[in-house]
Amino acid sequence: MPKGAIRRLIADRGFGFIKTERGEDLFFHRSELQGMNYDSLREGQEVEFEVGRGRNGRPQAVGVRLHSEPSQADLERGGTGMVNSHDRAAKLIARKLGAKYRRQASPDVKGKHVRVEVKSSATEIPQALRQLGGGTGPAFIALPKSQRKGAMKRLAGLKTGLMNYQGKIVKPSTRK
Repeated sequence: MPKGAIRRLIADRGFGFIKTERGEDLFFHRSELQGMNYDSLREGQEVEFEVGRGRNGRPQAVGVRLHSEPSQADLERGGTGMVNSHDRAAKLIARKLGAKYRRQASPDVKGKHVRVEVKSSATEIPQALRQLGGGTGPAFIALPKSQRKGAMKRLAGLKTGLMNYQGKIVKPSTRK
């Protein structure tokens, strides 16, 4: 199923545009939303949809619904939704911390005084800890909100901190 993010909302007209994973803009109308209210949509929100044809014959998004977190099977397969979420999170965190996003390097985000490894599941914490290494300075693992509870249990008693995909610190790092 195609995925994308809400690029623009035209609230007074009841439609908007989705930026697809391929980088194309796709029109959608509020009547095509499933399980959500148009007024609760926000630009940047991830959605899933089908591609149909509008009255003018052009492609448009139909059956639009919020993108759900990838399943464990999707994560193990390394599906494209996970990779895109990982990249977006790493880039956002790097920007917020004034650090560099290092695609295909560990840790994912490295700054002068901070390191962050971005993962999609709390079960990946042991791997993230190895990737962060024993360096000095604060170190964090970034996980989606749905993984917070399991991550807090796994990180209890450790000096590594936890942050969400938006770069908000959930558990401070005590590494010096």
